[in-house]
Amino acid sequence: MRRTTDPEPASGPGRAPLRLVAVTHGAASAANRRAIMRLVDGVASARPELDVSIVFLDARADDLDRVLRTASEPDAVIVPLVLSAGFHVRTGLALGLDRLPGSARLASELGPDERIVDVLADRLRAAGLGDGDAVLLAAAGSNDPRAVRECFEVARRLGQRLGRSATVGFIAAGIPGCPTRSR
Repeated sequence: MRRTTDPEPASGPGRAPLRLVAVTHGAASAANRRAIMRLVDGVASARPELDVSIVFLDARADDLDRVLRTASEPDAVIVPLVLSAGFHVRTGLALGLDRLPGSARLASELGPDERIVDVLADRLRAAGLGDGDAVLLAAAGSNDPRAVRECFEVARRLGQRLGRSATVGFIAAGIPGCPTRSR
């Protein structure tokens, strides 16, 4: 698998800009889509020398094919905007890239990472987290045990940061399910 953690190959005069393709799940929530677009716009503004785009990926094969066609451009780096690397990253994108000609690469997923824990803790405090409040880290979930472990690691780190336990609940796949998930 062509993997990279550093999406910045050498550049110079006459070299085409590096193409970053941010890939994320296309949730039904308009607020989620706006937040992801703000993140990608922030990267594009901070790094104008990069050609930055975004693809909202659903579980359909034609969406994955569209992402991989985009990634087949020279020097493209696929950046999965997910907290843990489940099926889409480790199987769909990784195996798909291996079948492509060229030099497209797959960056690592975002977490677990202390910066994500910082954001989660800050948002909980800003929302008025009280001393007696329980903390539930709700994640989409995955059938990939490594992705599930990564979610538990984020919850562990968040709990340490907050000085209390943080529980994990999975919305679609994984155990335990969120209390609102139908069983």
